[in-house]
Amino acid sequence: FTIYPNPSIHSINVSSNINNSTEVISYQVSDLNGKILIDTEQSSIDISALSKGIYLVHISINQSPVATQKLVKQ
Repeated sequence: FTIYPNPSIHSINVSSNINNSTEVISYQVSDLNGKILIDTEQSSIDISALSKGIYLVHISINQSPVATQKLVKQ
């Protein structure tokens, strides 16, 4: 999985090499304390409402966690 642009100001995109249409990919953005701030199945995520700082993007396939990446919001 790739998150871009990172750092970002307004929105991020998440790309993957998974092309299986039966897989449900979901994305959660949390603060460093683990509080979920955004929960979506859209690969383009609006982060403009978040304050500047560091966040974690959690990626799940069929509700099973597969990756977590750091996001810097400017």
